[in-house]
Amino acid sequence: MAFAFPGSIYVGSIIVGLCYGAQWSLMLAITSEFFGLNHFGTLFNSLGLASPVGTYILSVRVAGYLYDIEAKKEHGLHTTESWGVLMHVQDSGPLLCHGAHCFRLTFIILAFVCLFGCFISWVLLLRTRYFYHQLHQRLQGVNHADSHP
Repeated sequence: MAFAFPGSIYVGSIIVGLCYGAQWSLMLAITSEFFGLNHFGTLFNSLGLASPVGTYILSVRVAGYLYDIEAKKEHGLHTTESWGVLMHVQDSGPLLCHGAHCFRLTFIILAFVCLFGCFISWVLLLRTRYFYHQLHQRLQGVNHADSHP
């Protein structure tokens, strides 16, 4: 998506939607497995709050700020104003950016954020693999003992 290949926005949107939907459906099980059920409501709502907070930070603060920088470059403006609404000097309209370069750095940053999330998930997998292997063996032993008289 960062390099604006034809149709990449559609493929990227489908991949992101599938991954987000899979993670959202697993969140209940993951939360109860790692933290127990004592404070499940609080933990689940905290996880639910993480999504809009992360969206605000990445969409408004990162993407908006980088878009404003690219728009200023495109129009040749060198103002020091940041984090605010930028207005074009001549016509007092909003400062717009056109082209793939407007969001290229944003997509690259978001890709690295996703890679960091994958790395954290991989570490979590490695840390819990032994526990789930032991649990699986214990359950298989119970199932085999029940089937033989």
